[in-house]
Order: sequence, then C-alpha cells, then structure tokens
Amino acid sequence: MQNNTPIILSFLLLFVHVTSANRINIQQYNKPEGSASSTNTPVVLWHGMGDTCCNPLSMGYIAEMITSALPGTYLYSVEVGDSVADDEENGFLMNVNEQIDMMCDVLGADPNLKYGFNAIGFSQGGQFLRGYVERCNNPPVHNLISIGGQHQGTIDTLLNNMCKSNTDRCLWIS
Repeated sequence: MQNNTPIILSFLLLFVHVTSANRINIQQYNKPEGSASSTNTPVVLWHGMGDTCCNPLSMGYIAEMITSALPGTYLYSVEVGDSVADDEENGFLMNVNEQIDMMCDVLGADPNLKYGFNAIGFSQGGQFLRGYVERCNNPPVHNLISIGGQHQGTIDTLLNNMCKSNTDRCLWIS
C-alpha cells in the first residue's frame, strides 16, 4: 500500500498558507496585543479518537510542520482535559456536547484567536470542529479542513467495498 502522508501534509501546508494570505488581504487581519509576530491566520488543530494534542508522532508532528512552514503562525492544538492522558481518555469517554462547549469557552477566551482562525480536524476532531462552527463559531472559523471526518457517515464506503466481493452480503445488509 502506498504511503500518502507526505502528499496529504503538503496539501495541508499549501492550503493553510494560501488561505492565510488570502484572508489577510480580504479582511485586513489585525493581530491582538501580544500575539504571534506573524500576520498569518492562526490555526487550530483537533485530533481524532485515541490521539492527543501533542503526540510527537502525530498531531505534534503536524503542528511542527505547519509552524516550520509558516514561521510565527499562532497554532493551538486542542487538549481536552488537564493532561495528555486526560486528553486521550476524554476522546473516548467524554460527552461530545461537553467537549464542544468546553472548546467554545477556551477558544473564545484566547486573544490570539480573536479575529478567527483556520481549523483542521482529523477524524472525530473534524466532526467536533464542525460542531464548534454550528454551535458557537466565536471566534469564527475562516476555513474548516476535515480529514477523515464522518460528516455523512461511512456506510456508503463500507457497502461499496462489500458489494464488490460479495453481492449476497450486500443484499442482506440493504
């Protein structure tokens, strides 16, 4: 199987860079007092189930790639809880509504996000960021990138794969 990780990460960096530049030109992005020294639009990352905000092999790596490619960009990687261990556990066990409400408060209180941000969610994190946009969106999300989020379910993909190999099973499910 082919490893598409470099392609996906390159696309993310390009998208964040281009949308940051466009957002600045369109909205005259003003930095809050004491914010990052860059005029790039801030970025918020939200991980998926079983991951954490800061794992150096996943979200930490992606955060490092973004901040290396766009020096000075303010980046907030969502941590739900008081520690990395809490963050991982809450991804499985904490009520979704409570997580989204918590992030509405946390992101709303961050002065570096005052004028909005670009959001990137992975799997469950993409759905939770969509919930943030639908529920509070203050500060506003300028662009939402959801990678592997199940916004319209996954049954269609499952059925397509199953139907190719076993039409009886496909008929049984439908």
